[in-house]
Amino acid sequence: MSFSDKEASVAGGAPVNLFLFSGSPRPVEAQVGAIAFAPGASEFGYGSTFVRAENSDPENFKSHVGITDFGASIADMTSTFANLNSATVPVTWYGDDLRLWKCQCKPRVVEAVNDTTPYNWRVGNTTRDEAEVVSRINGKPFSAGTPSDRSLYEGIRRLIERGLGVTVAPLLELDIAPGNAKGNPYGGTGQPEYPWRGDMTCMPAPGEVGTVDQTADAATQMSDFFGTVTATHFGWNAEALRVTYTGPDEEWSYRRYILHLATIAKAAGAEKFLIGSQMVGMTRVRSSASDYPGVTQLRNLASECRRILGSGVEISYAADWTEYHSHQPYDGTGDVRFNMDPLWGDSNINFVGIENFTPMSDWRDSEDHLDRLAGWESPHGSEYLRSNIEGGEHYDWVYASQGDRDDQIRSPITDPTWSEPWVFRLKDFRNWWESEHRNRPGGTRDTDATAWVPADKRIVFTSVGCPAVDKGTNAPDRLPIAGSSHSSLPHYSDGSRDDGLQRAALTAVYRYWSENTPSINDRKMLDVSEMALRSWDTRPYPSFPREIRTAGEVSDFETGYVLNGRTRAGDYFIADTLGPFAFTNAEYPIRKDGVVYRSIAIDVDAIEETGTLDKTSLRVRMERGTEIDDLILRFPPAQPLSLRIFQGHADSDPSEPGAFPARWAGRVLSASDDFNEIDLTCEPLITSLKRPGLRRNYQIRCPHVLYGPQCGASRKAATVVREVQEAGGTRIRIDAPLPKSGDRYVGGTVEWRAPDGAHELRAVKSVSDDRLVIGIRGPVGEMPTGTKVQVTLGCAKSTYACREIHNNILNFGGQPGIPRDNPLSSKNVFY
Repeated sequence: MSFSDKEASVAGGAPVNLFLFSGSPRPVEAQVGAIAFAPGASEFGYGSTFVRAENSDPENFKSHVGITDFGASIADMTSTFANLNSATVPVTWYGDDLRLWKCQCKPRVVEAVNDTTPYNWRVGNTTRDEAEVVSRINGKPFSAGTPSDRSLYEGIRRLIERGLGVTVAPLLELDIAPGNAKGNPYGGTGQPEYPWRGDMTCMPAPGEVGTVDQTADAATQMSDFFGTVTATHFGWNAEALRVTYTGPDEEWSYRRYILHLATIAKAAGAEKFLIGSQMVGMTRVRSSASDYPGVTQLRNLASECRRILGSGVEISYAADWTEYHSHQPYDGTGDVRFNMDPLWGDSNINFVGIENFTPMSDWRDSEDHLDRLAGWESPHGSEYLRSNIEGGEHYDWVYASQGDRDDQIRSPITDPTWSEPWVFRLKDFRNWWESEHRNRPGGTRDTDATAWVPADKRIVFTSVGCPAVDKGTNAPDRLPIAGSSHSSLPHYSDGSRDDGLQRAALTAVYRYWSENTPSINDRKMLDVSEMALRSWDTRPYPSFPREIRTAGEVSDFETGYVLNGRTRAGDYFIADTLGPFAFTNAEYPIRKDGVVYRSIAIDVDAIEETGTLDKTSLRVRMERGTEIDDLILRFPPAQPLSLRIFQGHADSDPSEPGAFPARWAGRVLSASDDFNEIDLTCEPLITSLKRPGLRRNYQIRCPHVLYGPQCGASRKAATVVREVQEAGGTRIRIDAPLPKSGDRYVGGTVEWRAPDGAHELRAVKSVSDDRLVIGIRGPVGEMPTGTKVQVTLGCAKSTYACREIHNNILNFGGQPGIPRDNPLSSKNVFY
């Protein structure tokens, strides 16, 4: 490598090269590790058994693709999200009252009469003719009914067989039809139609005249809601695939609901279980100034779930983003109470679950709103959205009223007395997680800390998403819901569909937390791979939305969270760019088109003068220590990276038209390092262009990309985790033998996290006879002893490998029946 001679003339000197690297970040599809299914899977929607109603259409295979709708949906989902490792399965039962003490939690069906084969709907001891029917909106059921026990069990097992971990998430919906005469805890007679479970509370509610809040009656009402059944009342019938129940038949309590689902989760092999979600109105009810009976009941319920689930299943509660932090009642007392800390600190709770739908923008249509005046150009901008993840509303400031919001009068969040502004920042997950918590009764800070131990348990975003609606990032927790009193639009939204904003928001969230997650003593606050993206429908696109079951599904698909039909593997949304990274082999920096090309030792193969961009591949050699190191030493590069080379002369003025014209364009394919140098292999642009009309080869071996969309093999099932005992060069020694013969891993991959957090990936070249030493393509780099590596099986592209290694023969793409001898010629045209 060398610098060009800066004295060279235009006539006779060697040219000066300018190298411009740039690219786009990985698509959000490639970053998603967990996904949540959409609520309301229907009575048989999770099943893998075909269920048909008598004299009617199929119940769970209306897409007619040879497998159940759920099976087809899973196939679409796993091919779209290549790195998926887990899925959340919501299970709906129905409450019938906002008043906690009056609310009964029951499974419900869509039709009272509907005989099905080969089995009928049943949840525990309840058969269809005994179950209540969900109410209707304009002739359509308001919701899809409760999944039968067998359907739910089969769905969990199917996901596990596809290599995914499963989180079972109870989801209580309130079936309160319009025109009711029920007492309203918030005043008057008649409860709002189909309200949010977060509004369930004591009667009268806190702040209302005559409220029982902060009295013993509040604890009594809470006990009535939770009930008395225990883990001993539940069992599992492995033959009928359903729960058995021996508790009081008349008790339809919240505990019965949760313990019923815990029984199925244990039988099916789920890895996580949630004991509820977003019950804000319940967890903030007090029986005295400092006692929260709902939180106490949740702790007791977690203990009962542990008796069923054992130590191998993680348990938590999915708190709303406005709920997890603390209770700060608007009653003039100045109280700040970390009411959820007894639950988060409980030994039966494994992690802090948060439904994260925090605001990411404050955008208006006018040209003079504050964010526009601050220099932001669009609500779709990645930097703008990321700046509001740990910033903006509920972090730097709040709106004290709707009038202040309209006028953009922002009240700064401060804490002049104790210098702990995070206490009032609902979006400050970082400081909440890292800090001791001290209650502030009457605004005075306690000396003693709560039960929360800083950084003791990780945070899991049990759901994260953004509706596909105009200005959805202004309030991602608000969306239109047909017929529901909880229906609303994000602030200042016109209600129109905006898929691009949804994608930009999800891209920003994943990229931000990938780069900015804090850690203490090697314990990370959260793992992006556990963030459950909301949501994926249990029916494959386009069967959904063509086939609509319930009143709320049209709006949910059009402007809601559902991602079916909106995501495509490998489709890059340019919400942000990598680079540009600019270098020159001149001995001084050169500025061209506003970009400064840094002077480094860099060399390139000769570029042909053809009058057009060169069509040959190139090798580029450059010194170590630049930003390129972190981007492309991944085998293959972790990010798509393009390269443009401009060529001119040292005495040319780069600002003049025609100076330094482009001579080569393409992308970086791979890289290797040799101590102080990086050697890049670059493919020209012309070979990267898509060629419409080309057909796949007719061949014996399978042409599918292993674990790709057409392959469908389970990456997770093919992957084992090992610890590194020794590493260096292109060899890794692991702590335990690989479970299968070494030849089965050749062509597979080894993945790990480098000490700097970068994701490293190498192809497996060889495995030793004792299956303890793995040879890889490309150097190891820095890999401390104890590093956990994921080793994934390869594939020889043969029918034997497809069947015996991956159990995936139905997806084999080759033609093994091709004749090996051509009877008409000595040449076989097929191979």
